[in-house]
Amino acid sequence: MIARLDRCRSSLTRRLRHARVYERYRAWSAGRYNVNDVLTGPRHDQDAGNTRSIVVFATTVAASMVAFVLPVAAAMATRGHRVHLATGDRPAVSTFAEGTHVVPMNRGMSPKHDARALALWVSYLRALQPDMVVAGTPKASLLCLAAARIARVPTRVYIIHGAVWDGAVGKRRALLESTERVAIAASTHQVAVSQSMADLVRSRGLCRRTPFVIGAGSFCGVDTERFTPTTSSPLEPPTIIFVGRLNRDKGIDTLLRVLDTVRQHVDVSLTIVGPLDES
Repeated sequence: MIARLDRCRSSLTRRLRHARVYERYRAWSAGRYNVNDVLTGPRHDQDAGNTRSIVVFATTVAASMVAFVLPVAAAMATRGHRVHLATGDRPAVSTFAEGTHVVPMNRGMSPKHDARALALWVSYLRALQPDMVVAGTPKASLLCLAAARIARVPTRVYIIHGAVWDGAVGKRRALLESTERVAIAASTHQVAVSQSMADLVRSRGLCRRTPFVIGAGSFCGVDTERFTPTTSSPLEPPTIIFVGRLNRDKGIDTLLRVLDTVRQHVDVSLTIVGPLDES
């Protein structure tokens, strides 16, 4: 009985500690804290021999980890947190993570493969015993957050990068919305990358409250030294750039229809950057 009470107390303490760090994160985005306050996070008492929190970042593929997550994960690692990166296709290359792990996942709809992947996620999280998981992209979010809830990870953050269900119709849309509800229900906090995304998720009734938006939007911000607007000649025709996987879910058919309409009034070119979707 005493051992059980100790476990309950330890679990409650971890939940309260991570609730406080999340509130710091929200306060920072509103301008009430500086970035160091946020990234410090749940600092353990190192004099007592404890270590900092274990945080797992998860995406379906390593490319998404590099594009969306690495800056945030690196910042947490510089503050001493024990950062682990988990992806489904290949290890995400980094110089700061304590561990990079591959948990095989199928991007498409496959109950058999998904059940196997969920079991692997549960085993992985139970072995690692992280204090927090941060998951983004649809399949990784569904499996990682569901497994984290099963494994009783105290803080489970869902980063809503997009709405794969928004372009679907019929039974497929109903199924995709159902998986989104599961991911949201399995998380303790939801962060949308824009206010419009947060409003869309809330309007569909997928969550009980509107997801939180950091500042004016985005998850890891924009490198303004790398992406700096340049002056272009007014005589040059404007260029529209699409960056993403070549998939109907990304709205390419809508983009092409819009382009036809725009070209009736303006001479504009389109550049598409991205690979074919293997799924």
